[in-house]
Amino acid sequence: MNFKYDLTIATVVFNSKNDFLKTIQSIAGEKVSSSEYIVIDGGSTDGTLDVIRANPDLIDAYVSESDKGIYDAMNKAVRMAKGRSIMFLNAGDRLSSGVMRALQAAAKSPADIVCHPIMVVNGACEIGLYKPSIPSPNGRHDPQHMYWPHPGMVSKASVFERIGFFDDRLRYSADLEWINRIISSQSIDVEYVFNEPVVIFESGGVSSTIFAALETRDVAIRHGKSKYSAYIRYLKFRINYLFKKKFHKTN
Repeated sequence: MNFKYDLTIATVVFNSKNDFLKTIQSIAGEKVSSSEYIVIDGGSTDGTLDVIRANPDLIDAYVSESDKGIYDAMNKAVRMAKGRSIMFLNAGDRLSSGVMRALQAAAKSPADIVCHPIMVVNGACEIGLYKPSIPSPNGRHDPQHMYWPHPGMVSKASVFERIGFFDDRLRYSADLEWINRIISSQSIDVEYVFNEPVVIFESGGVSSTIFAALETRDVAIRHGKSKYSAYIRYLKFRINYLFKKKFHKTN
């Protein structure tokens, strides 16, 4: 397959104009000729589409139409991408300043996937660096654990051909399920970078909810974790979630 670009950066968005503005502003300072930026909009009616149309110099291609959810939109991005490698930048998240050299190197790497750290923030407050970790070999990894921060992954298009696309029947955890397929296959070459974050990731999205934890539990069971162990980890998350919620209400 002939690729037009080394790297595709893809953003999935729906009715998130203000968040999307933050994302596209970070693209403006980093985009180079060997990369493309595409946007998959779910048919926004809040002015997001106006922002997309107003930035043809930054956005190489876009679609705006209804979809079945986040992962259906991400699958559209993979099919639409003209880059040898692809990464996803969520609406509201930003590229780190000066990061394009590292992303170009990742796109050209012989590895199938290059995993980078991301900086997790809550508004103006830095929560901390989320680094990739190396799963235990020979099927001994925990399928309920997200070893690689998905926004920090630069993946060759060929990975999707070999492993398959995101399971769009899932609402919250299809990226975890996809990563589990990669780890279990033991056929994908992964390179790890542990120093500088490539993305500034805004915490508090749908992946932080009880519903996401329930789906994560079910994904783990699908990939071989015992129901007992998966439920115990889910209950720990739920207790911690409810404690934090109560704490924030009283402060």
